[in-house]
Amino acid sequence: MWYELVKERRKSIANRFVEAGRAPFATLAAAAQADISRSSLAKWDGSARAWLRFADKIKRTEQDQLMLIVANINVPINNDMSVFSSV
Repeated sequence: MWYELVKERRKSIANRFVEAGRAPFATLAAAAQADISRSSLAKWDGSARAWLRFADKIKRTEQDQLMLIVANINVPINNDMSVFSSV
């Protein structure tokens, strides 16, 4: 999923640059960097998930309350099959 998100974000930045003729330098510089490998993204994802699990443990009561609220609200789910626009 991360690989698709990165790929589509780069495409979005390039399209915006082509259409508008300009874009913030930092955005263009970030998009122009070398490709990020799937394995690097997987390592980053694992690290981020570990931090989130740790935060969930520290905030267990608040996390449980949030999950109860989320389970009881009726929010429509996005049916868009495109990873980038759906996320």
